[in-house]
Amino acid sequence: MQELEIILNSDLCAGNGESAGNSIDSDVCIDDAGIPYIPSRRIKGCLKQAASDLKKMGYTLASDSNIIALFGDAYGNEGVFSICDAMIKDANGIRQYLNTEIKNSDNSDEIKDMAHASKIVNLFTSVRGQTMLNDGCKVDNSLRFTRVVNQYDPISLDKDKKLAFYAPIYFDFCDDDKRELRELFDACCKATRHIGHSRNRGLGNVSIKLCEDSAKQVNMLFTENDNKTDIDCSEADKLVKISYKVVLNSPLTLPGCDELNTSVPARSVIGCMAGYYLHSGSAEDEDFRKLFLDGTVSWSGLTPVIEGEISVPVPMMIVRLKNGGNKLINNLIEEKDDWKKKKPKTLDGSFTVQTQNGYKIAEPSIHTYYHYAINGTQQDGNNDENNTKMLYMQESIDAGAVYGGTIICPVNMKDKVLKCLYEARIQFGRSKSAQYATCSLYAKPEVEEYKNNIRHVKAGEKLYVVLQSDLALLDNGVYRTDSACIREAIGKKLNLSSDIAENSLDYCRYHVIGGFQSTWQLQKPQIPVVRAGSVYCFKVKEECDIPQTIRIGEFAQEGMGICGIMTVSDFEKVSSIEMSRIEQAHFTVDNNRIEQLLTRLKMEAIMEHMRSFALKIAEVEVTKNIPEARLRNMVSKANDYSDLNKMISKIKESDLSSEKKLSRKAEATKFVEIIKTEWNAQLKLYDLDHNLINQIEANWKEPLNIALHKYHYQKERG
Repeated sequence: MQELEIILNSDLCAGNGESAGNSIDSDVCIDDAGIPYIPSRRIKGCLKQAASDLKKMGYTLASDSNIIALFGDAYGNEGVFSICDAMIKDANGIRQYLNTEIKNSDNSDEIKDMAHASKIVNLFTSVRGQTMLNDGCKVDNSLRFTRVVNQYDPISLDKDKKLAFYAPIYFDFCDDDKRELRELFDACCKATRHIGHSRNRGLGNVSIKLCEDSAKQVNMLFTENDNKTDIDCSEADKLVKISYKVVLNSPLTLPGCDELNTSVPARSVIGCMAGYYLHSGSAEDEDFRKLFLDGTVSWSGLTPVIEGEISVPVPMMIVRLKNGGNKLINNLIEEKDDWKKKKPKTLDGSFTVQTQNGYKIAEPSIHTYYHYAINGTQQDGNNDENNTKMLYMQESIDAGAVYGGTIICPVNMKDKVLKCLYEARIQFGRSKSAQYATCSLYAKPEVEEYKNNIRHVKAGEKLYVVLQSDLALLDNGVYRTDSACIREAIGKKLNLSSDIAENSLDYCRYHVIGGFQSTWQLQKPQIPVVRAGSVYCFKVKEECDIPQTIRIGEFAQEGMGICGIMTVSDFEKVSSIEMSRIEQAHFTVDNNRIEQLLTRLKMEAIMEHMRSFALKIAEVEVTKNIPEARLRNMVSKANDYSDLNKMISKIKESDLSSEKKLSRKAEATKFVEIIKTEWNAQLKLYDLDHNLINQIEANWKEPLNIALHKYHYQKERG
């Protein structure tokens, strides 16, 4: 993997299309920790515009065919590279430290307060105001404020070091393959000089170059015990289960039919792995048929990892009581029916794992992103008067979450499956070429012998069949979702009567699944299915043995139709239901970078304390009679406190009013001395070297100006 290095030569506004309250009209893109980033769609668009400019200037490699081959277009042609968002150096480790680790550290409360996202964003950015002019005069009500990313790196202790962003980029060809496209890409990087908002007004001047990625993004957490199970490979038909985890390196958009999927469908996983296989193999291969077509290998979808375990959709009998303090209950084991009056709500889009102490439930974090869809762009050569821009939004699962899935296959196919997992470029969902969809293998897959445990049930006992994945049931050429057909299919599989148990209910929901055939550029047929989490109740009439897990219906190779079998006693053992969190990726941390960040937070803590102190000192008695206007003029001209005190000493005593206990000279001296004393006390509180103290002391005027400014506006007017 390579990366684009983007160095700021001026301030940058990579806008997010939104405002920030009433104070900022155009805001920049920042993450949940307050760290700015540049969306990869913005970068790709600027590079494509540079290619169009090169074509106009007569650059031979910038032909229409090469530009389309390199970047793709809006008409089904896919480009040869994909790019992720550009972030600052070690952004993932810094975000991880700010969000979690610093809270458990032994740093002071002041430092922890400075680690809040609202403080971090102020480290990296500043706010600019601008007004529209008409014939040299300002236009009323045209004042606008824009947040910009500062040119220089605030974390580095070198104040002259320019801020750099790094965007991971993946090419679909080797260096010796399609050399013309590689040369065209390098030329586009060199030709791209400005990006972002107001690029023709001095913002967004950048230098871009392609370089090798020198740092690992994620700690893979490989251990010696990952494959501790010894498997006998002598029996070719023996089944093994491969469990694996992936981390979402970018936000993930998984559109369903009028809804957002919060899990990765198995057909998306199969499509990703099949695409990798076809780079070096053929769809006519026997291995291809076994891996992806005939069900020899069964792939599950990917669901969030909770408490270290791969989750399943929350069963529908677990509900949240809206009028009961949002309490979570399993209504199948509730003795009273009063819960029905408290507006129970199902937990759609949530996932659960079953532990010894009960159910742990979590739901993915989802954000909304805004984009412009341009019908006929200048780069595509279809620009005319009828072109339109449409603002649209799409919901995405946040990056950093860990998802997991399983693969069941014969032992002789194990190595082929693992090869796909290790070597495939893992991408799911929309916008694979920029900003979304990128994932990576998080930990070494675990391989164990697949066993479907058998349990003994007694006559008269109730059984609950819980769908762990969607169920598509085909009956005489028609997909059925009605309860009678589903119960008949399950009863036939378990050798049970399809009649529902007395005083029991089924909990069912349905939806429609689809897909997209990229080869033909067509939507796949939409199929009605029973949603995962649905529950069907049966009564055992005769004592028997049943499997703990069954599979029914169509698309078994896509992980559909998996059903878990539970009894009332199983639910009673895990009666506790609690909310938990989805596992987040653990990123490697550059300790030197963290130390620089802590030092910068200490410096900001000093300045924040002095700002608060200045606001308070402006209200005390000592500031009631200071010569505020004269002091403000002196502060603007002084070089340091010593210089300021010399100026104050020259105030004439004739300014003394006989009604005052202290002269204005003495009051001014005392006012400056109070702020200077507090300033020196703060510098001694934190262990900073001489160079950093000099950097802080360059801002010695700020608390004085804040106090004088507040005093000016709050004093009584005669």
